[in-house]
Amino acid sequence: MLPGAVHSPIRAAAAVPPGANFRHYSPVSRAGTPVRQAKRQTRRALCGDTANIQDKEGLPLKGMLNDQSLIYQQIAQLLEDGILRGEYPADSQVPSTNELARAFNINPATAAKGINRLVDEGLLYKRRGIGMFVAPGALETLRARRREAFARAQVSDLVREARRLDIDRDTLLQLVADAADKEELL
Repeated sequence: MLPGAVHSPIRAAAAVPPGANFRHYSPVSRAGTPVRQAKRQTRRALCGDTANIQDKEGLPLKGMLNDQSLIYQQIAQLLEDGILRGEYPADSQVPSTNELARAFNINPATAAKGINRLVDEGLLYKRRGIGMFVAPGALETLRARRREAFARAQVSDLVREARRLDIDRDTLLQLVADAADKEELL
């Protein structure tokens, strides 16, 4: 050890040169810190495929968070799915920011960002001091938006793949009709 140098077990473990900023020599990236890994594991355990977490009124918060997209977008998507399933009819209260934060082990600000996205889109409205509620017409708005997205993404991809496989229009329509019958689509 050099004369006048102070021994630090943390710096020694990370092999950080004396006088260097420890933060830049961290052996683990910020996203991979043990605390973040533990939170991610807890969130996965709470929000697995069969997660049915109850809010304060005993209503289920169904859903699952993953690492594929931003958490606030997933929160907004979960609430949209609940509206489409009929769990949150028009003028009914949705789970609060704190309920979502507790249920999914996330920061309340993240849950608020997801809820505020739905407010900005006109799907939810705020009653000051009471909570967030589903706006009248939100179900119809969501269905129209999802139909458009479905046609743009899924149906277009289906038609493109049929063209690549040299499937003609009548055969494609018959395949879709057969699949609809199998799934008992009206």
